[in-house]
Amino acid sequence: MKRILVADDEDQVRMVYLLLFADQDLEVIEATNGREALDIVKREPIDLVLSDCAMPEMTGPELMKAVQKTHPKLPFVFVSANVKEALLDGLKPFAIFPKPFNLGELKVTVHKALDAVHTD
Repeated sequence: MKRILVADDEDQVRMVYLLLFADQDLEVIEATNGREALDIVKREPIDLVLSDCAMPEMTGPELMKAVQKTHPKLPFVFVSANVKEALLDGLKPFAIFPKPFNLGELKVTVHKALDAVHTD
């Protein structure tokens, strides 16, 4: 079973992700901020990170930069109210979705990212 880490400081948004992927063959793990997400990536196998950009303690881009030091091929999908924020420092996530976003498109993109990683 593939594992998605969702990192967002808003409970309602994490709940939307849990519901969105509930009928999929995916395990969804939650983190309430970037630092917590980084700790999870360090100790558990994760196949994809779905992250908000603006979070307390560590932003999504900061999380991606830290994770890529040890997991350079781990795909990131960002959701952001400010898309320019996600493009800082030359980061190249698999995809960036501006808020509000289409749930169907997000689901398809997550599956494409998971398939791309597992065919390398």
